[in-house]
Amino acid sequence: MAIGARLRRWLLEPPRPVVTAPEPDHLPSPAAPARLAQVFGDPHADPDGLAIAFLSTARGGDDDLRATALRALAASSGGWWARFDDALRETSQWVPRWSQQLAVAVGDDTADLVALVAAGCHRDGRLREAAAVRLAGHDHPVATAVLALRCADWAHQVREAARAAFGSQLAVELDTARLLLVADLAFTLHARKHGGWLMRQVEQLIPRLPDPVLATLLATAQPRLRRAAYRIAVAEGRVGVAQLLAAAFTDGDLGVRRVCADAAMDADTDLTTLRTLRASRTGSIRAEAIRRLSRAGEFDADAALSDPHPLVREIAQAAIRRRDGDPAPYYRRLVATDPPPPGAVAGLGETGTPADAALITPWLTHPATRGRVAAIRALRRLGTGPADALAARLADPSPSVVRHAAAALSERATEIGKDELEALLRPENPIHVRVAGLRIGVARDPWTRLAVSLRLLHDNDEHLRGTAEREVRTWPGYGRLRPVDPRLVPELDTLLASAVPVLGKPLVDLIRFQARLA
Repeated sequence: MAIGARLRRWLLEPPRPVVTAPEPDHLPSPAAPARLAQVFGDPHADPDGLAIAFLSTARGGDDDLRATALRALAASSGGWWARFDDALRETSQWVPRWSQQLAVAVGDDTADLVALVAAGCHRDGRLREAAAVRLAGHDHPVATAVLALRCADWAHQVREAARAAFGSQLAVELDTARLLLVADLAFTLHARKHGGWLMRQVEQLIPRLPDPVLATLLATAQPRLRRAAYRIAVAEGRVGVAQLLAAAFTDGDLGVRRVCADAAMDADTDLTTLRTLRASRTGSIRAEAIRRLSRAGEFDADAALSDPHPLVREIAQAAIRRRDGDPAPYYRRLVATDPPPPGAVAGLGETGTPADAALITPWLTHPATRGRVAAIRALRRLGTGPADALAARLADPSPSVVRHAAAALSERATEIGKDELEALLRPENPIHVRVAGLRIGVARDPWTRLAVSLRLLHDNDEHLRGTAEREVRTWPGYGRLRPVDPRLVPELDTLLASAVPVLGKPLVDLIRFQARLA
């Protein structure tokens, strides 16, 4: 591709700054190759610092430095490239004199690849446009990355030049490294106003890839790319059932597992695939397998009803309702086992009645943490259960159990006595127990909420202090409140006096007025 006459004229005859003395370029000297490799190899490095290091290399670096920079850039991800591009564009304003020299080098085609990267990410759109034309002749991953970035450029002329150059590269098969980088950039840029074009090119390219290259995409470490590759490959019929099942069980990305599981279930009419996926570790996959099995007349009610995932239980319950009408008797039978599966306890809470609390309450001491949590949530859902048995769970060794018990008791906070509440708030208790006490305390009447929160304003634990202060500052004392209990007045008076350094005197005086304290 050749640079047009208009652009070439600007490049070779750039406007000179109207100043009496040349403006200096504010860049440090190039770094050593080892230091440059270390800087560019750090994915968490500051993009501004990387841009400065790169422009210093592009302006005055030797061959070793330039090769080091290109190797590091070629190994970078699409998200890193997008940040680096923004930083280079901002930093390029610091080098006005060198930018003029760079424009001349791009115009007469003497700029090397490092200089073209700097030009392709320059703040001046004409320089970016010219760099896109020149980069068409380079098959290095770095050149492809800059062209991909410019395909989503905000300037129309730059976009058109980059897309024409990128199209010429697509006409020749991309190697695997460049394909992975372009695909990663496509996912990074697709949310931008002009980013959809690159994504469409990648989606059109994937079906034409040879099997070895497609296999590389399906095994890439980038979840978004892997997901898209599987989706397109499945639509093209290029992935077998065995490979789909393997990915549905082992892939680390939920989207990939779902795409592959759905495709395997659609591709294989034999129930063997559905039975296999019934054992998936992904709840939504198990739910779909059970749904299809029940439609086909094969359904393991006990296993499905007691599944730990609520979506699976919901599908199983719907299947039971279509057959027998009510899943609750199944759950009552399952809960009678010793110990019952946690999913069975949860299911009885979902389908039972308040009368089933007697079956659920004993499992507040289930040997499994998930079983105890399921029992608490089931009783809460049914709106019943003995408060003393729930309160006993506030001393549970599992913070998760304590948290759920506190949530259930906060709806019945008046059933927790003052002495029990104070025992929960003692400093020697674990922090999750004290947080539970605060949660229950603030759920009682407004004056108890105020007293409990004021008591913790000077606590040693930062989390409790912050929560208590927020409770006081949002205390609902601006509406009509019932009079404060006279037995609480001396305590409130003392607590408010000590709260002045934290809350400030105006807020304390306002609370005193609302409480009708002298």
